[in-house]
Order: sequence, then structure tokens, then C-alpha cells
Amino acid sequence: MYKVLGILLSLVLCFSLSTAQLFEEYFTGGNLTLDWFDGWNLGNDMTVKAVTGNPSGDGWVGFLSNAGMVGTALAGTSVLKDYSIEADIYTTVSASGGPYQGLVARWDTTTRYYYALICDFDNTQRIRLSYNESATPSVIRQWEAGEIPGGVPTESGWHKLKLTLIDNQIWAYFDDIELPDCPFTYVGSERGFFGVYCFSMGTDSLLCDDIIVTEEMGVEEEIYVEDNILLNVYPTPAIEDVLVDYTIPKKTDVTLKVYNVQGQEVTSLYDGNLNAGNYSAVWERADVANGIYFLRLSTDYGEQSRRILLLR
Repeated sequence: MYKVLGILLSLVLCFSLSTAQLFEEYFTGGNLTLDWFDGWNLGNDMTVKAVTGNPSGDGWVGFLSNAGMVGTALAGTSVLKDYSIEADIYTTVSASGGPYQGLVARWDTTTRYYYALICDFDNTQRIRLSYNESATPSVIRQWEAGEIPGGVPTESGWHKLKLTLIDNQIWAYFDDIELPDCPFTYVGSERGFFGVYCFSMGTDSLLCDDIIVTEEMGVEEEIYVEDNILLNVYPTPAIEDVLVDYTIPKKTDVTLKVYNVQGQEVTSLYDGNLNAGNYSAVWERADVANGIYFLRLSTDYGEQSRRILLLR
């Protein structure tokens, strides 16, 4: 009996750890796992490059070219809201201007607004957290000199950057150490893609490794809520069909749809007009693959979303 309980406990622990991770890119074997695209449509693609001495030690890293002033490679989905992105970035130390190298999060492809955490180790010697909605970014916080863990690097090398966004709260990390004064409150993009970023006045590029994106508390659990919209999903995790209960407080147009983590619609459970009341639906998973999905209830006056984990 105790052996069985121990096995079950191990399974629960493994499940708890595995469900937190949404995306990962290790560039192992010279291959890309995620679908990357250029945020600026300038032809700056994410590719793979053989490099010795990279953090993972496998000899392969991501390479972002920079054909102009700026290069950004994005992945993930437009519906991602509360998450962390971390990556090893090869940061350049230069006596002259540029380059900036770092991470972006909640990239809105419609407006091209986004949050950025960048290292600028030229004559300015700083780490900067900003919200970019114009050519001049809105600086949320800058760290210089003794505020940077380990001090300002004197040589180019690998450093781990991490950016966490939950609602309007932001945390920034350098080499696994939280930077001073976190968290910060800033109202910017509510959701969007993640990626890596390079800016310079020349043709500098960026090397990156071990990109990991993890869901945080409340990820896609509540987009915005008005007038007592209720949405419940069970069981969770689900092995067979998924049952959905929802409450509509007043007459409205309603859509109830399931999306995968790439933001692609998987199925529609309802699309029409409903009077106030309690309703139910069943997602018959059929041959849908295991993994994380999002159920979104949309009305004229509010939305809710729930994460669903499917297992066999």
C-alpha cells in the first residue's frame, strides 16, 4: 500500500512540475522546436548556430541576425498573459555605443507594443526595463553599477535574464537574482508573444540559449470579468471529456471556444445569443493530443478563460 502511495505521490509531483512549463527552446542538435517569426518583418530570422562553451554545453545556440537597427524573434501565442520568460543571452561589452541585447514579453503584433529587459553594457553600463510603444521607450527602471548583481560585466559573456509579468506587476532578474525594487506596477500590453531582442546602429547580432517560458499564477485564468460571468471546467486534469458550466447574467451574444497554446482555435462549443441563465457544454476531446489548452467564454460585456490540461 505504501509503495502504491509513494508511486502516486511521485506522479503528482511530476505532474505539478511539468504543467508549469509552457514553451522551451534548447536548440539541441541544431534544430528549432518553436515556430519563430520576425516581429518587425525585416528578415531577421531565428536560426541555429554551432558555438563552443555555451551554457547548456551541447554546442548549439540560437542566432538572431540584425540586418538593420533592430532584430526581434518571437514565439508563443498572442493570448499569453501571465508568464515568465528566461534565457541565457550572450551580452556584449563594448566601449562604443551598442548593442542592446535581451528579452521581450507581451509583444502585441497589432500595435508592436511590448515590455523589454535589455543589457546595455557599452559606455552607459546598465540593465534597463522598459515598455516600448514608440521610438523612445518608457523606462520603468534602470540598474547601474553596484545595483547589478556581480557588478557591471567587464567582458562579453553569457548571462541569464528573466522577466515575469503577472497582471500589471513586473519582476526582472539577472543571473537568477531579483533586481532591486521589484515588483513594478505598469499598465501596458495585457498579453502577447515572447522573444529575444537586439538593437544597435550597426549589424550586431544576438546569441541565446535555453529559452524557457513558464505560466504564472492566474495565467489566462481571468482576462477581464464584468457582471458576474461564471465559468467552471472539470475535471482537471481531464483524461476523457471536459465538462463546462457557465452562467450568463443577462442576454448577450456568446462564444465558447477552445484554443491551443499557439492561439489556434481547436473547436467551438457555442456561438450564438443566450438569455440570462446557467448553461452546460461538453468538449468531446476525441483524438485531441495531450497538452495545455485554453477555454474562452466571450460575451458583449466580459470574458473569462480557463486552462485545461489533457492527459491520457
